[in-house]
Amino acid sequence: MRWSDVKAVYARPLHWIVALFGEEILPVIFADVQSGRNTYGHRFLDPKQIVLCSATEYEATLEKAHVIPNIQKRRQLLVERISEAAREAGCELRSDDELIDQVVNLVELPSPVTGTFDARHLELPPEILIQEMKVHQRYFPLYDQNGALAPKFIAVSNTPVRNRNLSIRGYERVLRARLTDGRFFFDEDRRLPLTEWITRLQRRTWVAALGTMAEKSDRIRMLGGWLAESVGQSECRSAVERAASLCKADLETGMVGEFPELQGVMGREYALHSGESAEVALAVFEHYLPRSAGDTLPTQDPGALVGLADRLDSLCGLFAIGKKPHGNKDDFALRRAAISFIRIVIDRSYRFSLATAIDHSMALLEPKLSDNAKRPLPAAVKESLLEFFRGRLESLWREDNRPDVVDAVLSAGCDDLVSASLRLRALAAEVQRPDFALVIETFKRVANIVAKQAGDVAPAPVNPTLLTDREEKALHLEITKLKVDIHNALLADDFATALNTAASLREPVDAFFNGVLVMAEDQNVRGNRVRLLMETRELFSSIADFSKLHSPGTTPASTSR
Repeated sequence: MRWSDVKAVYARPLHWIVALFGEEILPVIFADVQSGRNTYGHRFLDPKQIVLCSATEYEATLEKAHVIPNIQKRRQLLVERISEAAREAGCELRSDDELIDQVVNLVELPSPVTGTFDARHLELPPEILIQEMKVHQRYFPLYDQNGALAPKFIAVSNTPVRNRNLSIRGYERVLRARLTDGRFFFDEDRRLPLTEWITRLQRRTWVAALGTMAEKSDRIRMLGGWLAESVGQSECRSAVERAASLCKADLETGMVGEFPELQGVMGREYALHSGESAEVALAVFEHYLPRSAGDTLPTQDPGALVGLADRLDSLCGLFAIGKKPHGNKDDFALRRAAISFIRIVIDRSYRFSLATAIDHSMALLEPKLSDNAKRPLPAAVKESLLEFFRGRLESLWREDNRPDVVDAVLSAGCDDLVSASLRLRALAAEVQRPDFALVIETFKRVANIVAKQAGDVAPAPVNPTLLTDREEKALHLEITKLKVDIHNALLADDFATALNTAASLREPVDAFFNGVLVMAEDQNVRGNRVRLLMETRELFSSIADFSKLHSPGTTPASTSR
């Protein structure tokens, strides 16, 4: 909020600030309010001014004045009281940290009461009732012993209720009006089949440079169909394309206009009411999943593929018009879109080229982008997007894996997201082996020499006639024997076997370094020995870049994207 001519923004107009260190007032000025030692108790129960002599008095003094200043203590009291109220009502209370956090910051002394609403409203989809209670009223919905929504709720007052019946009637009256509105929107929206709402998307702009929501829906339909074929789900292509055509239609309905959080939910309900198949209706809902970091993922392919197409169209379009995230600014939640895209692909084990998918999406966007003379070239957009996805993978995987392992896997490529995930899992397990540190050091040495000589030695097959020393002959023979085994393991996505097989080369490679001078004076011999090391590196380079790994006891350089 803003008030007066003060430039500062705060949740409410600021009246006083207490800032004490021991008995000393810390000089703080914010929004033209100067700090002091005076505060106030509960605005109804004990509103008189309180003068604090020291910081240690703060919490206990305010609690005597019916204010619980410690937010963790206030939260615990709120949870205990609403849980007790739910038990007394014979109902269950579901965990809802977001709602609890909102309510605990709205009250100083949580005092719950239990109310009811007309059971006929249970005919509405439960999501409507829950949103009405949570979003508008900050009520806690209650559930019966079977897990179904009950016609009861818990409201939290900031003041202990004296006339309980009067208070409950007030809470019930407000909710009754909200539920009546919800029923009105639900009934009115269903007067038209969902397909009729699609035509109205033509007048809804998605992003000015990228056209209407109707145009976006059409791109989602075409991209979703292409993805279905690409990942081997051609049998569900018709369901994908039908769901994609309908997936944004509910944005024009009265219910979603009132409750944007219900987009997809109402699309599902209205699709079923309009006679669409259960598969299509579920896909309309699930294409929004996951809606947050802890949300569930789509449970079937049509919804997953429509969701991927929707997110990829947004990412490609917005990057192409210069709307990619910068710093903390991410107006279109593109970081979340990319992470959701990654999570869905890996969860459903969809195998396709991310670069090719971006190319296909960019081709569908071309008619909208062709008039923009200042837009970057498609190749530059693709490169930027691929780096963006790499950054999201890095931040996602670093939560549970060593940074150097993540970096090593991503440096070997992540165009196939599922393959990258499997390689990460295999390498993360292998580096835990006590003896793997020796493997790392050996192959890092190989990678470093190859990197230094890459500009002087062109890649070519090893010439066996130039192999003179016993150790280099032995290494070449071992590589030739293991190459087929490693290739077959990679084809089967058995990266653990591929790593173990490659790791068995450590001893012949060490013997090679101990017995052979790589930098021989004869340039042909030197080049042939470097090419032998190139072949050695190639055996594991498609899994990970071992030069990025570090042995236990060393710390890798910090990287960020």
